[in-house]
Amino acid sequence: MKSQKTQLKNFVQISLLCLLTQLPVFQAQEIRQQPITAPPPMKLVPHEDRSQIDVAKDPKARLRNTLELAETHLTKAEAETAQHDYDAASAELGKYAALIEDLLAFLSPMSHDSNKTRDLYKRLELTLRAQGPRLTSMGCPCAFRRFGRHRSCAIARSPHAAGRGTC
Repeated sequence: MKSQKTQLKNFVQISLLCLLTQLPVFQAQEIRQQPITAPPPMKLVPHEDRSQIDVAKDPKARLRNTLELAETHLTKAEAETAQHDYDAASAELGKYAALIEDLLAFLSPMSHDSNKTRDLYKRLELTLRAQGPRLTSMGCPCAFRRFGRHRSCAIARSPHAAGRGTC
């Protein structure tokens, strides 16, 4: 009987010892998230834009109006970025994103078997593909001062990174 009690006691002690030695490993596996220093731009469709979109009578006209308005906001965001007014550029990009999301929400309930719907999606795709490089060429994300600097900018400014470009 004593031997069973001592064996059980030894087993519990060894189990606790193993658990305590593995505790730092369990803590190291926690996912640590970087704190957000600034909120993302607000995605909202302005009233003026909404009234212009609602004037359209058919889906093709609505798509055309929405893409023109999105193009306008993207152009304004590029101009604001060139003038280093990053808060205004962020607001314009929020309006751009809201218009694109609104358009996708408009197209999603439409019949996917229809050639008209396919043509609308194709036009949207072609427009977004053309605008993609413009979005990425607006500059390095660290240009938005409130977001801070990131590692690729520090590498680009190092003396060993000649010819790699800068932020």
